[in-house]
Amino acid sequence: MTTAQIQRRLGITTESALRLKRRIQVFASTHIEQMQKRLYEVLAQTFEGFDLPKDTEADLSELSREVPIPQADTVVLYSCSQRANKGRKRYKRKGQTSSIYRSQSLGGEQMGTLVNTFGIRQGPAFFDSISDQKMNTLNPLIRKYMPHNTPIFTDMGYRAFTGKNHRMVNHNARSKDKRYKFARNRWSKKGVNCNVAEGLNALVKQSFTAYRWINPKYSQLYLNEFAFIRNLKHFDILELIEQKKEAVPHKYQGRAQENRTNPAAHHRASQKPLPAASERAPAVRGLNKEMMSAQASYRISDQVRQWEFEALTLIEIQELNSKAKQEAAQSKLEAEPNPLLRARLQKLQDTRSCWIESRPTKDQRRKQRAFEVLAEKVWEALPQESYLEFRELADQLEISTRSFFRILPVLQGHGLIEMRSLNRDTRSKHGKSYDIRRIGTVLVPILYVMPKEMGHRFARIWENQIASVK
Repeated sequence: MTTAQIQRRLGITTESALRLKRRIQVFASTHIEQMQKRLYEVLAQTFEGFDLPKDTEADLSELSREVPIPQADTVVLYSCSQRANKGRKRYKRKGQTSSIYRSQSLGGEQMGTLVNTFGIRQGPAFFDSISDQKMNTLNPLIRKYMPHNTPIFTDMGYRAFTGKNHRMVNHNARSKDKRYKFARNRWSKKGVNCNVAEGLNALVKQSFTAYRWINPKYSQLYLNEFAFIRNLKHFDILELIEQKKEAVPHKYQGRAQENRTNPAAHHRASQKPLPAASERAPAVRGLNKEMMSAQASYRISDQVRQWEFEALTLIEIQELNSKAKQEAAQSKLEAEPNPLLRARLQKLQDTRSCWIESRPTKDQRRKQRAFEVLAEKVWEALPQESYLEFRELADQLEISTRSFFRILPVLQGHGLIEMRSLNRDTRSKHGKSYDIRRIGTVLVPILYVMPKEMGHRFARIWENQIASVK
């Protein structure tokens, strides 16, 4: 029920209707936590010691038909259209996230609401307001509802989810028949589907059409209200209220328990003389300003504040991400025990920062990100105490040797790894082999992109360095 409907039916002012609406939302949000705990306990008992087949392509039709398996998906409410964006398109962001933020040139405010849906067939459902679809955001939310061994079905957007029994369906699967664009089994394949989550998405979108628009700041309150009303048929509200009372005891509950167990203490308390009238006066007045300020923690505005969603702008999100990356790189740098390597890494990191400030092209930034990801994988797989042949490393990481020769010379040139040539002078150039080990303990983001004219010169210098280490 919207605020306008409450106002019309009760004949009250808009402010009073909004205050009543907030009280309902706070009540629902408070008891949603009890529903989440109950669901977690049920899933822990139901799927204790449960494991899906190790074969990810196994048919799960019979299992999914008999056992209600949780599902998760995301949906956008009140997407920021091009008309609401003052006619400007969003080129820098893709996917669902691009439709909830305004253009960065307009401030990048969050106008829409991105929702993570978690539900079970013929069971409860929960909705969380999120800022993006990264697994750093989604993993804690899903873990709040289900234990680690609980099976879950999602789409490919959750491919990085760290679940033990996680199965996905590809909604963008292409058809092998040239007459069709998409495959017939892109919605359900071998019993794996997200139909329950998709149905919940349609339900929440239809329900929120009653509101013209909601501020993302209060989106979690509206979602909790919707989930609470929907889940009432799956929970006993009186039992939830009793559990809430037990979880948060009253400030006089311990004293009352002591009086019941110790009649002498109760008798002493009853014989205690009452305070004088002058001492009781401030409490008797009750509704003066001082008493109201003392009860500030019980005001509805304070209760609403703990359920508000922090809707950041694109500029604030970029600043936070940049600050987090800098702090992570600095902590990595401090973890290096060798002071010479630490100073060298600091210099390389400063060079990369200067390159970023010089505003490189989009293609250069894309290559730099790809090289950083590849270098991190190679670094984690390299041993420090022994050597590893680079072709074995390429097979282990399933990376082409051509990509290796773009990363290894940079690391070798900066003295971060050691390479030994296993080639003879008479051997062909096409079958070269090297032993590699890393010298340092940590690797911070460094610059891998270089001008095209420096590529051949850099390759010759690197070959000479390797040749001298036979």
